[in-house]
Amino acid sequence: MYYSSDAGVTWIKSQTNPGSSCCDPTVDWSSDGSIVYQGDLRRSGSSIGVRWSRSLDQGHTWESMKNITTTGSDKEFIIFILLQILQAELEC
Repeated sequence: MYYSSDAGVTWIKSQTNPGSSCCDPTVDWSSDGSIVYQGDLRRSGSSIGVRWSRSLDQGHTWESMKNITTTGSDKEFIIFILLQILQAELEC
């Protein structure tokens, strides 16, 4: 993950997703822009699971990745899960 503080002129690396991130990364923001969410598919043997993390400081630092499922299939699944997480965050 990278962030920019100068409208994209330069980029700073903030994190490399740990483990075996295989594909389909996705990023989304809370409606007020204060929380950045990211998810990806993680390969574990022959299974692919979904995991996510969030940043509370515009992507400068990230919480540890959290597994949502140990099996899943595609990015549409990630988007669905992230929408559920966003909805739960807004209800808190």
